[in-house]
Amino acid sequence: MVKGTREFLTCPTCKKRFTYWILESNPHPKVKCYYCATESFPKGEPPAAPAPAPAAAPPAPAAPPAPSA
Repeated sequence: MVKGTREFLTCPTCKKRFTYWILESNPHPKVKCYYCATESFPKGEPPAAPAPAPAAAPPAPAAPPAPSA
């Protein structure tokens, strides 16, 4: 069984009204209009994801071999 609520949305582009689900696990869903395919966030933009950790520095290049005499 789906845990969440069903709400109505009026599309900001085509102005048609339809229902969509808000799951408990995703309180800020991205909704796609059934009629014109416009995507929007009816509950406002979701919070920004945390920035990824910086990548490790690449290893230093190896020294060239010494010339043999």
